[in-house]
Formats: sequence, structure tokens, C-alpha cells
Amino acid sequence: MSARIEREDQALLAGFFAGIAGLDGHGVAKAVLGLAAQAPAPGDARAFEEDVGRLFGDIDEEYLRLNTQAVVADLMDSIRRHNVRIRGVVSTIVVTTLVLEGWSTRLNPDIRILETLQDVLPSALSTRIGKRVDAVFDHQNLAIAAL
Repeated sequence: MSARIEREDQALLAGFFAGIAGLDGHGVAKAVLGLAAQAPAPGDARAFEEDVGRLFGDIDEEYLRLNTQAVVADLMDSIRRHNVRIRGVVSTIVVTTLVLEGWSTRLNPDIRILETLQDVLPSALSTRIGKRVDAVFDHQNLAIAAL
């Protein structure tokens, strides 16, 4: 499956996935509203943003890691409840990512697509360095390095 998206939509999708990975509900909501086929009324947009903010405010990184599909399903339910209409090409990308997440966790529970996306999405230098250090020095290697 392939999809072609404009640069602006690429940035919004990156913000969407970065928001999910960073548990930034308001960032996710703004990205979704930017990807909408038609802008909702201002009051509806605020209600949607508050709803998505609450959704992500109630979860932590470990829950997201273990239940990515459920979190995105709840997000999609919020999108449906607030009548936000996402363009087809965007839906294709989100659904494809969810399918990959599902397949990868069935094949190897240690592989998480969202974690991979976190590594490639734009982030602060300190965050990227911290992740690299953590990846190099897992718990066993850190114990050896401390000796």
C-alpha cells in the first residue's frame, strides 16, 4: 500500500505520531484537526481537544507501549464522536501503521512500531541522546560498565 501526501500533511502526521509517542493529547488533537477534511466549528474543536487531552492525560508510557492499539482505537472513537472527518490518505497511513503495530507485536512482542517512530521523528537533541545512551547501555551492559 502506498500513499502520497503533501509536505504540510507530512509535518502534521509527524506531529500526530510524535504527540501519541510523547503522550501529548493536545498536540495530537491539533494535528488531527489540521488533517481534517473540513475544519469543525471552534467550539467543537475545543471540545475535541479537551477530550483527547483527557484521553492522553489518563495513560502513561508503559500503558501506551503495551496497549498502543487500544489507545489509538480510543483516539479514533473520540474522532468519530466529535465528527472530525480525516482525509482518506491520512486514514490510510494511520490504519497501515496500526496494522504494522499489530503484526509486529504478534511476531515479536518486543518490537513496537511506535517506539521505532519515536526514534525517527523530530525531537530535542537531549531526548535523542538519552535514547541512544539507553539503547547502548541496557541494564546488563550498564552493570558491566559500572565495574
